[in-house]
Amino acid sequence: MKEDIRVELTAAPPIAELAAQWTELEARAGAGFFLSWTWIGSWLRSLPAGLKPRLLRAQRHGRTVGLALLVPAADRTLPLLGGQALWLHATGRDEFDQIAIEHNGLLTDAAEPGAQAAMLAHLCGQLRPWRRITLPHLGPDGVALPRQLPARTLGRSVEQSSWVVDLAAVRGAPSGYLGMLDAKTRYAVRRSRAAAEALGPVELTVAATLADAQRAMDDLRRLHALRWNARGGGSSFLAPFTQRFHAELLPAAFARGEIQVLSVHVGGRPLGHLYSFVRDGRISFYQSGIDYEMLGPKMSPGLLVLALAIEHNAALGHRHFDLLGGAGHYKKALATHTETLRTLVIERSGVRRSLEAGLRSHVVPLLQRASGDPLHWRAWLRKWTMRAALALSLPVLALVVDGCSECSAAPAEATQTASTP
Repeated sequence: MKEDIRVELTAAPPIAELAAQWTELEARAGAGFFLSWTWIGSWLRSLPAGLKPRLLRAQRHGRTVGLALLVPAADRTLPLLGGQALWLHATGRDEFDQIAIEHNGLLTDAAEPGAQAAMLAHLCGQLRPWRRITLPHLGPDGVALPRQLPARTLGRSVEQSSWVVDLAAVRGAPSGYLGMLDAKTRYAVRRSRAAAEALGPVELTVAATLADAQRAMDDLRRLHALRWNARGGGSSFLAPFTQRFHAELLPAAFARGEIQVLSVHVGGRPLGHLYSFVRDGRISFYQSGIDYEMLGPKMSPGLLVLALAIEHNAALGHRHFDLLGGAGHYKKALATHTETLRTLVIERSGVRRSLEAGLRSHVVPLLQRASGDPLHWRAWLRKWTMRAALALSLPVLALVVDGCSECSAAPAEATQTASTP
């Protein structure tokens, strides 16, 4: 009879020690890119010193069979309610979570199918002193809520679609990838390609050296900033922490062959760049920089660049081109099918939780409509509450509300890294 899996939640060890443990288990886990040490290590090295992740470890016979990192943080899902929370491979703070981890989960030995359940059961039994544990954007084969939760513990799941292209189906399509698209999308791609070819040869390249990748990324940021500045700004990809994180990630991922920086040039001029992750035949498209002026008005240069990238990766023999989560219409237009990402929330029941549920059901929709922004109504609420407090000379209320300036997005409202082909 096998020894039960032992699980503990402790302070995370020094990063060099954790790197050795993580990469050793990663080799036995078969996990995707977002659970690789490339991503996790870059994230840890980028976090401010004040954020101290805790390590969830599962062992059998002294051998590590499961690892995960959870960050303790003030729970500010709704302003003024307070409490403490834990976040899986995230922080609960927008400025640090805009890197938008997807296909999240617990890193477990593929030969230990019970490790995930044991780790989640341990978390469910260790809620105190935390009010809530959030496991954001779990992959389709990720952690599931236990059938029976401990007393006074509740769980809920929020689902989001992730858009994927089956590259094997592309290779097998008699009329090629474009023949798989609906008539409107197919027309937009072909029309844009004709406009590009009228300007000069269309050339697709993939960065072969780290220096090439960094130059392409510099131009990607330039084009991305132009697009978002024209829209009034607001891209999370250009935020300071996001840029710090990717400065760490790019060389680490390139050294492990886990990154693809693809460029399309027209007559020698860059039409666009795509920044994607590569893992076990899966290309995860993360960000783009597109020149929306080159081909003229009413063209679709982003669709063209993505279609060329999908055809290129199909020819290389990859299995999937993952457009990742988000509501961009272009993702639905280019995908062959969807996958489901889930955010699990485990929380203690009680009066405060009941009050919060009522606010979420009845008050939040009113605030979303009043603010005109379903994602960032909290910032709107903080602004107007602060103005009211200052107008009424209520400095104490102003301080309380200002203390909520790091209110995080609820799992259902999590902001995805913005990409706009």
